[in-house]
Amino acid sequence: MRRIMLQQNFKHTALLLLMLRQGVMAQSCACNPTVFTFTFDFSGTCEENTVQLGPGKGLRDSQCFLINNDSGEDTSPVSVTSISIFELDPANLAPIAGSTEQLSGDFKDGDTFEYTSITIEGDTGASNIPAGMQFDIRGVNAVGEEVTMDAILRYSNSCSVYPFFTDDTYAWLIFTELATAQIELCDLVSHAPSVSPSSVPSPVPSMSPVPSMSPSSPGTASPTASPS
Repeated sequence: MRRIMLQQNFKHTALLLLMLRQGVMAQSCACNPTVFTFTFDFSGTCEENTVQLGPGKGLRDSQCFLINNDSGEDTSPVSVTSISIFELDPANLAPIAGSTEQLSGDFKDGDTFEYTSITIEGDTGASNIPAGMQFDIRGVNAVGEEVTMDAILRYSNSCSVYPFFTDDTYAWLIFTELATAQIELCDLVSHAPSVSPSSVPSPVPSMSPVPSMSPSSPGTASPTASPS
């Protein structure tokens, strides 16, 4: 009897989890920026970051590793030589086709680069709602040893909160500029009130009393002075 009850409870729990999972997927949004501008901060670590993770946030969790590939202790680069970023397919966390960006060069501390999200294409299907993004950034430290930033940020895909904010920090990166999320994929953008109608017209009527100032100031003074 106990075994049958445990099996029934397990089936019930599994069904609830499936329903919750389907509910989350049905309400998934992509409120990540369509374009990121990153600035390098080589003093950054995996432990001291300002991106917000956890329940009620735009980021579910993260994995971050700064590695010295030559077995040394210094994991801070003086130059980044290659950057690889891609977004994660929600079905299997593999790279979304067309989302991979690869750059090479000699990036110094304070240099910037851009990444364009697959979401800029608009609503093209479920695979266009990324589950997160992954970074593979390689460089060399002061003594020429190869160092790597290997990191994953997983989105909550919440429709009510953005995953990133300007000047967020994460390991070697500062999120310097963030373009608006895709309106077709993010309720926060599509439901936001329009700002333009209320910003310009209101000052115009308040300037109209200007003509009434000219008759009142010189007109009353001149008639009282002439009869004497």
